[in-house]
Amino acid sequence: MRNKNQPGVDLFLKTIISLFFIVEFALAIDTGKLAGRVLDKETGDPLAGANVMILETYMGSAADVDGGYLILNIPPGKYKVRAEVIGYSAMNVVDVLITGDLTTTIDFPLASTVLESDEVVVLAERPLVQADQTSSRRTITSDELLNMPVTSIESAVAYTAGAVNSGGLHFRGGRTSEVIYILDGIPIKDPWTGNSNDTNVPLLSISEANVITSGFGAEYGDAQSGIIELTSKEGRNTFSGNVRINSSNPLSGEPTFESPYESNTVEFALSGPILKDKFHFSIIGEQQNKSGRFRNQRNEMLSYTGRLSYKINDKLKLSFSGLYTKTDLDDGFTYSYSHMISEDLHTGFMPSYVKGFDDLISPISDGIIQDGEVPSFYTDWWTTAGLQTEDADGDGILDLYIEYEPFADWNENGQYDEGEWYNDINGNGVYDNSPYEQDRDATGQLIDPDGDGANEDYNNNFVLDTEGALDSWYGNGILDTEDTNGNGVLDAGEDLNGNGIIDAEDVDQDGKITEFNMFERRPLWQDESHM
Repeated sequence: MRNKNQPGVDLFLKTIISLFFIVEFALAIDTGKLAGRVLDKETGDPLAGANVMILETYMGSAADVDGGYLILNIPPGKYKVRAEVIGYSAMNVVDVLITGDLTTTIDFPLASTVLESDEVVVLAERPLVQADQTSSRRTITSDELLNMPVTSIESAVAYTAGAVNSGGLHFRGGRTSEVIYILDGIPIKDPWTGNSNDTNVPLLSISEANVITSGFGAEYGDAQSGIIELTSKEGRNTFSGNVRINSSNPLSGEPTFESPYESNTVEFALSGPILKDKFHFSIIGEQQNKSGRFRNQRNEMLSYTGRLSYKINDKLKLSFSGLYTKTDLDDGFTYSYSHMISEDLHTGFMPSYVKGFDDLISPISDGIIQDGEVPSFYTDWWTTAGLQTEDADGDGILDLYIEYEPFADWNENGQYDEGEWYNDINGNGVYDNSPYEQDRDATGQLIDPDGDGANEDYNNNFVLDTEGALDSWYGNGILDTEDTNGNGVLDAGEDLNGNGIIDAEDVDQDGKITEFNMFERRPLWQDESHM
C-alpha cells in the first residue's frame, strides 16, 4: 500500500538533493586547492604522516606514504601554512596565495633535529606559470584591490588587458551584456533588465576577483565577452576588522563652484568565529554619499554583504552569502548645456496640453513657452478659476467636426486637385471636402458620432485635453507649494494631484523665484537589489 504522505517525502528529498548539488557547485567554483609533498631536506625521502595545517582555520591534511598531501575547498586568500612531524623542525610558509578553481603547490623540505629548535619560516612565491590553468585569467587579490585607486570592481577590472570601461565594462570588442558577473558561484545578472551587474559589491568584501577573458571552463555558461568571478571573504578563527574612509574634501562638507561635487565613502568589514573551528561569519558594508551645489544633486548608495560558513564535517561545509544594494539617485547636473530656467517655469508643472507647442518659435523643446507659441485659448486656462477642459458638454467624449480635410494646395488655386497631398482623417481613402463628425473617447479611440455637430478639439491634436490640478502654477509669478501651512507633511486636502508627495516650485528652498539649469531638476528614482 502506498503511503499517502509519499508525495511530500519525495518533494523533501528532491529539495535536499537540489541543495546538495547547489552547495557542491558553488564550492567547486569559488574555492581552491593546496597540494605538495613533505620531504626530508637532506635525503629527499618522503615523510609519511606529517601534518600540514592552514593556521587560523580548521583545515589540514596528513602526508601519505609518498609524502604527498592535498587540502580541498579552501576559500581564496592568503594563508600561513605549517608542516610538522616528530624528529623534524616545524616549517611555516607565509603569504600562501589560494586562488579559486586552481591548485597551489607548496613543498615542505623539513630539517631533521635531535634537540628542539626554532621553527623555519619561508615566504611563499607565486609561480611564473600556473600548471593547471587553461584559460586567459587575471587574479586580483584583496590586498591589491585595497591598494588600487578605484572605488568599484568595474574600475579595478578595467586595468585588465583587453578591457574597456566606457558605457559599461566589456572585453575585446564584446558587449557589456555579454559579461557575466559571478558572486560566490551565483550569477548576479538582472533577469528583468538584462544588465550584467545592477548591484554594487563592496571592495572590502572581495577575497579574490578572477577575470577570465577566454578559454572558459565547462562550469561557466552564457558568457561571450568575459567572466568576472568574485569570492566574498569568509570568517576565520580570529576576529579581524577594517574601516576605510574616503572623502574628496575632508576639510569642508560644502561643495564649491570649482568643485561642484563632494564624494564621501565609509566602508567597514568585520569577520571572525561564532563557534571556533565550526561556525564563522563576515559582514561588510559600504555607504557612499555624493552631493552638489543644487538640491537635486544627490547620490546615496548603501551596500551590504555577509557570509556564514558552517563546517559539517572534514569534507563538507555549508555556506550562506548575500548581497543588498540600495541607490537613491537624483542627479541631473551637466556641464554641456547651460540654458537657464526660472523656478516659476518649472518643466515638471508645464501643462500637458501645451507641451506640443514648445518648439514652434525656439529651436528646441527647452521647457519655456515663448510668446506666441501657444494659442491664447490655452494660456487663458492658467488664470481661469477651476479646472478647464475641452469637454464642453461633459460627456467624456471628444466631439470632432471636420469641415474639410486639410490638403497641400501645390498649384495655389484654392481647392483640392487630384494628386495633391491631403490628410485622410477618417481613413476612407478619398478626399472629403464636405463636413463630417469623428468623435473619440478619452483614450483617443474612434466611436460612433453623436450627431451634435460640435467641435471640442481646439488645438487639433485629436486628444481630449483637461487641465491638471497643478497646471495653473506654471508662470503665475509666485512660488507654489502643496504644503500650504509649511509643516513639512501632507495634511488633509493639500495633496492636490494625489501623488502622495509634497510638490513645490522652490527647488533651492530660498523662498524666492530663482533660476537654475534646466537639466538640474530630474525625478528621484530608487534602485534596490538583493541576492
